[in-house]
Amino acid sequence: HAVAIKDEDLFFISQPSGRVPLNNPDGFGLYYHDCRYLNGYELQLDGSRPNPLGASSPCGFMSSLELTNRELQLRDGKTLPKQKIGIQWDRVIDSKNLALHDLFRFRNYGIKPAKFSVNFAFSSQFDDVFQIRGATPGQRGKLHRPEWKNGGLFFQYDGADKLYRRLEIAFESKVSPKQGASCSLHTRIGSGKTVEVRVSLKITESKHHEAVVTSPILDHHPGKLTRTLKEKSNRWLEEQTSVQSDDHLLNETLKTSLRDLRVLRSPLEGFEFFSAGLPWYGALFGRDSIIAAY
Repeated sequence: HAVAIKDEDLFFISQPSGRVPLNNPDGFGLYYHDCRYLNGYELQLDGSRPNPLGASSPCGFMSSLELTNRELQLRDGKTLPKQKIGIQWDRVIDSKNLALHDLFRFRNYGIKPAKFSVNFAFSSQFDDVFQIRGATPGQRGKLHRPEWKNGGLFFQYDGADKLYRRLEIAFESKVSPKQGASCSLHTRIGSGKTVEVRVSLKITESKHHEAVVTSPILDHHPGKLTRTLKEKSNRWLEEQTSVQSDDHLLNETLKTSLRDLRVLRSPLEGFEFFSAGLPWYGALFGRDSIIAAY
């Protein structure tokens, strides 16, 4: 019951609603180099979680989620009936820039304008993937308090492995920071109208503290990135063995299997290998990689 997307060494796993429960003990979150950089990501409308309608990730590097609102008792005393706000949540992962981009489209299907707040909450503990799997916790480094700066939210961790790590969460729209690692923005959507909200998460990892602190701010335009990743995926598929049958379902199954195999690719010292699986086996395993290579 999870949606997984991956690009090289960067991967993200969420519930079908797109949600990563705050401080969750399960495997949901954003991973890079055996570290879970994000272990909580919540979306609410006026304090209420939306209802999931559907989720898919056909390309492997991106997912599309559909949600709608529950009945909301708004702060002005009015009621927003359920299923009046449609939420299209497109998510794309970018290994080149170590980033995850989210695009939310809120559409009002009601006959009256809708006014409500969009709430976000995040958490990050920089967990070791083996600890999440149940191994005995090793030595921990220093976890800094979340910090709001220049309209963005920053998590930072000085690892016991002598690596400095940072997670930046940037918003294209102006948000109002709340206590801790949460924020909100107020929106008004006319009947039949759509409002877009963009959120981007960027990972920085370095042996040098200065490189983490001075990492450049994140760009907020994933559209071109999505086209580039689709082109790369299609070129890779064209280079593989092609199998055609007179059964449409079989053809689509084979195509999906190849796309899934491509998602499992990871780089290593100028070469590529196939990871054994997500989330716990996103690494080089001899037996599994040899079978996949065949």
